[in-house]
Amino acid sequence: MRSHSYFISQEATVELLARVSHLCAECYNDMAEGDIIHYDREHYRYVCKSCEEVLYTRRQEHEAKSEEEGAILF
Repeated sequence: MRSHSYFISQEATVELLARVSHLCAECYNDMAEGDIIHYDREHYRYVCKSCEEVLYTRRQEHEAKSEEEGAILF
């Protein structure tokens, strides 16, 4: 599992799923008890593993592009 500050990963429990939607906020797939789900700290929502991977990659690419553009400006 990656260590980064974009997401907080945790096991879905009955209590957690009762407090939040049991659906991934990105793709709307069901999230079940025992699944590892990921709290998206940027958008304040829970997403499934597949969406966490896509969003993580997208954010990494965006940061890399921003760093490249920043280096050109200075």
